[in-house]
Amino acid sequence: MSRASTRTSMNLPQSSELAREPLAGDALGSQALGSRLRPPSWQVPLVPRDSLVESLLADRRALVVVCAPAGYGKSIALSQWLAADPRPSAWLQLDEADDDPVELLTYIALALGRITSVDPALFDLLRLREPPLERILPGLAAAVEAAPPFLFVLDDAHLVSGEDSWQLLAALFRQLPDGAQVAVGTRDDPPLPLARLRAAGRLAEYRAGDLAMGEEEAKDLLGLGGSAMDATPLEALLAATEGWPAGLSLAMLAGQTQGTADWPLALRGDQRTIAAYLTEEVMERQPEDLKRFLLRTSVLERLSAGLCAAVCDDAAARDLLTRSARENLFVVALDDRDEWFRYHHLFGELLRARLEQTAPEEVAELHRRASHWLEQHSDAEGAVRHAIAAGGGDGVADLAAWQCDQYLIHGQRQSALRLLFRFSDDDILNCPSLLLTASLMSVYSDDPRIVRWARVADAVEGDDSPSPIGASSMRSLQLMLRASRAPDGVTRNRQDATLAWELEKGAEWQVYAGQNLAAAAYFSGDSSFAKDLLSRLLDMTGDLDERNWIFAMLGLIAVDEGRWSDAMEADRRIQETAETVIVPPLILLQAHLLARRRDPGLGAFIEEACGRLKGFVGPLALRDLFLAVGLAEVFLAADDEANTALWLAKADAVLATYPDGGILEERAEHVRRALEARRLSDPLTPAERRVLDLLPTQLTAAQIATRLFVTTSTVKSHMKRIYMKLEVKTRTDAVERARELMLLEEATSPG
Repeated sequence: MSRASTRTSMNLPQSSELAREPLAGDALGSQALGSRLRPPSWQVPLVPRDSLVESLLADRRALVVVCAPAGYGKSIALSQWLAADPRPSAWLQLDEADDDPVELLTYIALALGRITSVDPALFDLLRLREPPLERILPGLAAAVEAAPPFLFVLDDAHLVSGEDSWQLLAALFRQLPDGAQVAVGTRDDPPLPLARLRAAGRLAEYRAGDLAMGEEEAKDLLGLGGSAMDATPLEALLAATEGWPAGLSLAMLAGQTQGTADWPLALRGDQRTIAAYLTEEVMERQPEDLKRFLLRTSVLERLSAGLCAAVCDDAAARDLLTRSARENLFVVALDDRDEWFRYHHLFGELLRARLEQTAPEEVAELHRRASHWLEQHSDAEGAVRHAIAAGGGDGVADLAAWQCDQYLIHGQRQSALRLLFRFSDDDILNCPSLLLTASLMSVYSDDPRIVRWARVADAVEGDDSPSPIGASSMRSLQLMLRASRAPDGVTRNRQDATLAWELEKGAEWQVYAGQNLAAAAYFSGDSSFAKDLLSRLLDMTGDLDERNWIFAMLGLIAVDEGRWSDAMEADRRIQETAETVIVPPLILLQAHLLARRRDPGLGAFIEEACGRLKGFVGPLALRDLFLAVGLAEVFLAADDEANTALWLAKADAVLATYPDGGILEERAEHVRRALEARRLSDPLTPAERRVLDLLPTQLTAAQIATRLFVTTSTVKSHMKRIYMKLEVKTRTDAVERARELMLLEEATSPG
């Protein structure tokens, strides 16, 4: 089974299994997917919010923000507006997973498909291992612009905190056609330019006061539950709750079997205090079996009969879940088949607080049962989340490592980070599989925690136990990840890659290990070995991204050897693929070919390609050095001295701290000499270069001599020849002229 390996700067593995259902237009690939694309459903009658809905229907401002604390009926009001509005409409329930731009854009594309035509090619792009967001976003924007007037509701927007995700949403909002509206239900103001939109008359805001129930609505609500109040206690109840719908709903439930006249005397404090009091009233009137069910299942974010039965260890869970929904115990249906539900957020929070108070010893076991059921039903992240809440346990780290790998396969780096960050620092530092997961993710993220964990992972010696993500052993996985990152330079890189290749022969990750070794051989100057191994690897894999990486490397070797027809053939084979992951070998091969035919689009191609690459990878010194030296060579061939010097300076910046650049050090020096030869009729010798590098400092000739281990007279002779070659007469002029010719950086630290 092949593993795609272009997931890093050079190459990283990919698992052969998928963590989620494949997307197909606006077809729902899973239950969870469907539930997020429809308003919540209640099995009991609701109070019509006629006045509020009429106001929303009449308000045609482009962005509508419905912002209020929990329990104000935001979702109910928005769903009633959606049902009453004649325009095409879509609903998207946001959650923390949407901090990942790929996840967010996937759901937006599916939701928009219910309003307007969305190019099916966008779904193909979203399935790629590195989805090109710079192509996907314009496609979605075009779909929005072409749509008829519509209403698009984004509920629970406060759960999305990622800056990248909000920037994507803001970009789509800017494309709204006339007559279209986006409504945002949230507990907090969204990070959008609200002041500017407000000033432009494009923002409508509905706050807690707008959502509060009046006397008639409160009376209707209590009437739905069979409760009734005289005018005076009803006014007192409204005053105590300030028309808060959740408080009134709890009052309705609590009052179904007992009097309510004395409540306003007991209802004192803030809204949460009032809710807690009323929840106690509601719970006290429930039968013991239902009360036990409500408390135990409060640990769950989503409820199904099977999951509830496993957590409660009670075969009657299906009936109890049905009864909870029927009796309006704040249970919201998530599908049309009444298979999945959730508690109203506030009610769920209050139930969990009561569980912690009354039965804290049960909490860990309930989470363990939930984790086991979810793992058995292919919800790895949910299983990990509950396992951590239960205090960990056997297999949770391996399961998390596997799920992180799955997220990375689909370009969902933020989702992978979110899952890994659920573990504590100590958890990760004491667990090899989590450390190696951090190493895997470090090629995508520059988060300081990930970088630090990856460094620790580099020093760990893996054992022969199986890897949770497919490598033959933990030892082999550690070697491969270290080889792909090459933190210790080219020589150590080849040692790691060679040993990993031996360990992975005949195993699932053999091609990935071979790619690491081929790259290491290339960087160490052994192109012949690299070429032979790459040719062998082509026969081992049918994966397009793996093959494209191999063709790109073979093409680069052909460029190095002056075999341009072979280089063009390698590029032709790559171009046969409709989409491919952007990687340095591919950028460099195509840049060389553009430079050779003097294509005026060379600069634009490199700018776009490097921008795409930067968006998908984290900091890796060897990758950055490879790209910088390669592009310096490209621009040298294109007679672009300014960009040659620019990329050479970037290469020098890496070489200043990188322990061993292999053949890339020699190639950088070759570019430097060639650049000087073009700028100076009489190029500087290596000894003169060393002296020139120290001229911007405050060192005297004698001090420079000491630094370079030569005599003072030798330094003065070199300085004289430098002045002559630069056509200047003073040291200051020499430094200035050298900087003009880009032989020196603009600033040099004092010696």
